[in-house]
Amino acid sequence: MASSFSVRLKDLREGAGLSLNTLARVLSVAVSTLSRLESAEMTNPSMSITERLCAFYGVNRDWLIEGSGEKFSALDPRKTRERFFALMAELSPPGGEADLREQKLMAEISTLLAQAPYADVEQWASYEKTLCDAIADYRVFCLEHFAAQRMEQRKIARAGASTTAKK
Repeated sequence: MASSFSVRLKDLREGAGLSLNTLARVLSVAVSTLSRLESAEMTNPSMSITERLCAFYGVNRDWLIEGSGEKFSALDPRKTRERFFALMAELSPPGGEADLREQKLMAEISTLLAQAPYADVEQWASYEKTLCDAIADYRVFCLEHFAAQRMEQRKIARAGASTTAKK
């Protein structure tokens, strides 16, 4: 018996080790929308959401929606990531470069994890190196990004403290 769209969607997310919150942030979709899709409360996702999901996971649209055809659209994770990045760049607000960079890194890691079980022995070596590189890049991003956020929070706190001291 073929599984439903909601089951396939949830299996993809859980297989990639993502929470609903993380996936929602990466795809720029409301958590409630993803939750309703996974629980089958919502059965007709918009074309935009469907396209983002397919690009993010590297799966065929027919497989995701109907359960028919091949699961993965391509075993070349670079093509899948490039398609996802192009979609997300269109949705990214001006000045959202840090968010877009985080989305790209998370997409790269998740796509590799989702497709890795289907890679043959020769592809696995490439997947393993690419995955390790992506994780290292994400670590650097987090260290840079969160350090900048902490500095900004300290500036705000100091400004608030000096304002309070003057009163």
